[in-house]
Amino acid sequence: MGIEESKTGRMPTDDEHASMRRILHEAMDAGACGWSAQRLIPGGPSAVQRDFDGSPMNTDVMHDETCLEMARVLGERGEGFQELTLASWDPRKDAEHFEQLAEVSGRPIMYEALVTNDRFPHRHRNTMRWLERCRQKGLPVYGQGTTTDAGLTFTFEDWNLFDDSDAWRAATTGKVTERTEKLGDPRRRAALKAQMPRESLITNYFDEIIITECQKPANKKFEGMTLRLAAKETGKDTVDTMLDIAVSENLKTEFFAPAVNSSDLMKELLDYPYITFGVSDGGAHTKFLTAGRYPTEGLIRFVREKEWLSLEEIHWRMSGLPAFCAGFKDRGFLREGAPADIVVYNLERLKVLPVEIAHDLPGDEWRRVQRAEGYSQVIVNGQITWEGDRFTGASPGKVLRHGGLGLAKSAVFCWVLNDSVNLKWRISAATRLSATSAFNGIFGMERSEEIAMFRTALRIADLHPDPITLPDDQQGDRRFDALSLSRLGWNRHPDSVPARRWSDCAHMGLRGGDASRSLPMRCARPARAWR
Repeated sequence: MGIEESKTGRMPTDDEHASMRRILHEAMDAGACGWSAQRLIPGGPSAVQRDFDGSPMNTDVMHDETCLEMARVLGERGEGFQELTLASWDPRKDAEHFEQLAEVSGRPIMYEALVTNDRFPHRHRNTMRWLERCRQKGLPVYGQGTTTDAGLTFTFEDWNLFDDSDAWRAATTGKVTERTEKLGDPRRRAALKAQMPRESLITNYFDEIIITECQKPANKKFEGMTLRLAAKETGKDTVDTMLDIAVSENLKTEFFAPAVNSSDLMKELLDYPYITFGVSDGGAHTKFLTAGRYPTEGLIRFVREKEWLSLEEIHWRMSGLPAFCAGFKDRGFLREGAPADIVVYNLERLKVLPVEIAHDLPGDEWRRVQRAEGYSQVIVNGQITWEGDRFTGASPGKVLRHGGLGLAKSAVFCWVLNDSVNLKWRISAATRLSATSAFNGIFGMERSEEIAMFRTALRIADLHPDPITLPDDQQGDRRFDALSLSRLGWNRHPDSVPARRWSDCAHMGLRGGDASRSLPMRCARPARAWR
């Protein structure tokens, strides 16, 4: 469609959708993992990050039908992974769309992002209940949790995260000279006050934004004050106080917007095992925050200080689970034969260091960074790349091409009982570089054929080195409590760790028989990260 045409919001033609599908197929043939999109609907509750000129991003006006076309590609291939940020004023419709994508593709999809809010705790609780309903339906919908409370540091030289307000978006678009003129224009102030950015999105209360650094000696007295306190000092409105100080300093005044998720509500996210850690935001907004600190921050805060998680649990959530969702079968955990990608650290010495400014981007552009202490070595493919804070010069890493790292054999199988208590099999075995479903939906066969096919799948995938005792006809009415995924780092027996209730292997994106009628089954929890 082209960049400009795709921004119009026009529905793609059938031929254009066909071209999109072809391009995605070609990309995945070359090793792409799948597809992802930001869909912050213009005029919606979260339309805070527009393009440089204030116009919507291309995917913000993307249609549901286009997303479904992408999902169908993954369904045709039997592989791949999806990520989607979607926010309109109809959350029920948004949730139904996620479910449609999971149903059509049969592949994992990441809901982004699940964040607690100190002011509105019902929001994340409702989302978590919906995620659990998806799991009970057998739909592989996962949540990416915002597990850092980094907050946002900014000046109006670059700030663009008030884009959900028409008035603020117009005033913060353009060069610094243009922004200064617009933000200082008294004729705009009434509209800016009437169309305030939505609270609870960037920060919970506008007047709790903190003035962190002033340039002029006369303004230094405001440093450390919230806008509320500074407004009392000046006798002005909070908006006038903020903008008058900023404009007087050519927009170089620095502010800090506290995170919306700073309370112990975070534990509710951590207690739900199907939420991955994040959000680093893919390197976006690097002048405003350092969200990529979340792994170190998580180890310190959730393991060492609060003891909400064990090391095994947090390793799985930050490493094994994301790799599993993305379809990498030889990454995310330590075991014999897997690539030796290892981080060695001293939990008691871990520390997140203060924010620094690094001029290390093209064009001498800058970003905020936070370094860490307590890490001894970083090992990639068996070679030490970092010793403490020193780069060794080794660069043994390789681009990870989805399904193209070798014969990534796997077999996933489950026993599923339908409401007539007849045993059905569903087997999926990936036996080629591009994971194809060799055995998928084997139903309606005689029992002898089912068992023969089951044995064949196990031999092809080389999943079980030990003999398998399959159920005989007399055992068809029992509920099986085993899901063996040793190739994916899962325990074989449910009694090896506390078992949980699962539904039709929802975590694997598999459903057996008629998913709407299948009874729940119980499976083992993930094995420890290093197994």
